[in-house]
Amino acid sequence: NPELSTLPARFKPNMISTIQWMEFLNDFSTYPSDFKIVIPYLIASVVHHRETICNILPSTHPVFLSRFWRSAMQEKLRDYILPPCRMHCDVTGMQASGVPPVTSLQHEFHSFGDTLLQKLSTTQPITRNDFQTLSTEIRCEIRESVASALAINTSQQSSTLQQSAVSLHSSSSAPSHNSHLIPYANWNWGGQFARPLPEGELFPTKEVKLRTIFELWHFGREDRNIRPYKEIDAEHFSGDKKIVRKSRSQAKSAVEKMDGLIKSINNNFWVLPIAERDAVWSIAMQQLEQELNPLLTEKKRKVRLHDMVYCSLYENYLSRSNKKKSNNNENSSS
Repeated sequence: NPELSTLPARFKPNMISTIQWMEFLNDFSTYPSDFKIVIPYLIASVVHHRETICNILPSTHPVFLSRFWRSAMQEKLRDYILPPCRMHCDVTGMQASGVPPVTSLQHEFHSFGDTLLQKLSTTQPITRNDFQTLSTEIRCEIRESVASALAINTSQQSSTLQQSAVSLHSSSSAPSHNSHLIPYANWNWGGQFARPLPEGELFPTKEVKLRTIFELWHFGREDRNIRPYKEIDAEHFSGDKKIVRKSRSQAKSAVEKMDGLIKSINNNFWVLPIAERDAVWSIAMQQLEQELNPLLTEKKRKVRLHDMVYCSLYENYLSRSNKKKSNNNENSSS
């Protein structure tokens, strides 16, 4: 199979330095320097195989809840990837290794065939149909250029409106999402129209990290144009409604707890660059850890709080709060 000689996906060399890695990779600044070198290769592979990933992995796979995927970077970075090539890449100098002789011969054969077809196509006489085809292609290119220009103009206007909205709400303790500025998608199913979620969408399970829940709650999913989860009622999620309502309530309480901690650290959290937001988040998590540490078991103390589930965090917090209230009531009555 000549496909076996296809080289791994790579970013265009001049594009790597333009990518803001901290914008879509949690805690990127804390990664070891040696591992940061590997990141472009890993991300390039994910971007190149994005369609295969969607077709093979279940919709509940953690990769689809990552900040990278939710912010639609797998689509935004696709033009940053070099076109697939076999055996040798003239741009990076990469050479395929460990390729069987048969595969090399097949590669040469297919390359020769492609070259021959290209030469034949350039030496064939021009016919009337060729002129008609060329005319059609020119008209299509003109229409696409006009549509692209209009899209860019609309995008610039939308960006200006969004910046205005951010400046108006910069003093707020939570991000503002105006449904008139962001074109959220709607779905029709279950006998109802304009639902905010597609059929079969589940509320995140307990295995989802608190940071992911926090971002879904306030920002939704850009990759699928889903509005912030705080604007979506439990009835629109699939599954047992009683369980969904409980999970959503727990998530809401956990997020509100983090909102309070973040506001006490930096009231301008929502207008900070993402890298600075990550730093504030880390401080808030440390404060939460100090607050919850007396309630955690020895086993949970050994786990980084970033990797603990949001339900456990809130349940511990609620348990301690109820215990304090009970002790206060007993002291008052005595």
